[in-house]
Amino acid sequence: MGLKQSYFSIYNKRNRKSAIATLADKTGMRIIFPFYHVVSDVPVQHINYLYKVKTTKQFIADLNFLLENYLPLAIDDYQNGNYNPDKNYFVLSFDDGLSQMAHVVQPILKTLSVPAVFFLNSAFIDNKALFYRYKVALLLAEVDHTILSKQISSVLSLSKIKIADPVKYLLQLKYKDTNLIDSIAQSCNYNFDDYLQKVQPYLFTTQIFDLIKDGHTIGAHSVDHPMYSDINPQVQFVQTRDSMRFISEKFNPPNNYFAFPFTADGVVKELFPAMYGELNIKKSFGTAGLQKNKINNHIERIPAEHKTYDLESLVKNEYHYFQFKKMFGK
Repeated sequence: MGLKQSYFSIYNKRNRKSAIATLADKTGMRIIFPFYHVVSDVPVQHINYLYKVKTTKQFIADLNFLLENYLPLAIDDYQNGNYNPDKNYFVLSFDDGLSQMAHVVQPILKTLSVPAVFFLNSAFIDNKALFYRYKVALLLAEVDHTILSKQISSVLSLSKIKIADPVKYLLQLKYKDTNLIDSIAQSCNYNFDDYLQKVQPYLFTTQIFDLIKDGHTIGAHSVDHPMYSDINPQVQFVQTRDSMRFISEKFNPPNNYFAFPFTADGVVKELFPAMYGELNIKKSFGTAGLQKNKINNHIERIPAEHKTYDLESLVKNEYHYFQFKKMFGK
């Protein structure tokens, strides 16, 4: 457990008693940026091994907490300065462009009049390809683990060595291991394309235009979701450029926005001026929680899908941890 999570665990009960208005006043952080991946009342096979899936009831409770303490703010209004700096706001976002955005999230946002920005991977739109981590989750969810262990050993040419824990092994694989993941699936007679066609886990272009019609914003999230620290600087640039170009040309958003997949940690510093200059990206986003912008035009967001805490606890813990770090000049 890292320092931040240890802090949350120790002080959560105390922190939860704090008032948002007081915390916003003390920290000066009046605008927060919570984000999600998916909301669903049924199991999501390609996600269940990766992170918590919030139910509609939990998601609505989160939104009610936000609406009781903040005003909803569209990302373009934030970018253009169309807000009162003395009031508290939240800018909501969703990563990965999953199908639940259209049939679960969109109706809830419409009912509550909450705008959001949806960050999309250009390679996955219209269910043309599948995120490598989702492939791992599917193998773990849908293939017997004894068979999985045997086939992993076979693919690795380690027939005399048994992979005792396929969960641990597969979850540590990286973007560069995509071909290996595909080979393991093939050896298990599991077809990812069949899953894409049957389940259609991602948004289709028509659904994305419906989101735009409802007043939401579309941004880029890389081509196919690598961890930027695992790819070289040139590939970081290409992933950013190509995905942003695709989103810009296909959906023509008023402003270009980009959210780094996984985290902004490991992004080479030279990429940021290229993004805001050559690529005409107005704002970029990370996932490191509440903090002052260390790079102009780059904003860290609050991950809302914690295994233990609801959004109210997360936000209050983030404010207190912000103050805690400030004591040490961070």
